[in-house]
Amino acid sequence: MIKDRLKFIILYELKKGTVLANFFGWIDTDLIKESFIEMKKDGFISGEVIVDDLVVLKDIEITEEGRLELEEMLKNPDYEEGYHLCCENNRLKDWVYGKA
Repeated sequence: MIKDRLKFIILYELKKGTVLANFFGWIDTDLIKESFIEMKKDGFISGEVIVDDLVVLKDIEITEEGRLELEEMLKNPDYEEGYHLCCENNRLKDWVYGKA
């Protein structure tokens, strides 16, 4: 559930063209690293995911496969409704970690 919600945020915000750094100061670094590596491997994002002590993203964009995955996720109203509700109430961290 945590990785699915994080994947939703990444794909949703990439589609909108949002700067992802605004969202991830409160997410566990290992979780972010694993999520980006997994999404790159699954073909949902393009660009470079450079892993050293930090995770560096270079030219990251949503792919066609990522758009299709996002469309599939949007069929479940819990993702978008929960995401927007928690953004409005400053509880996005709780939503990602399943506490909201």
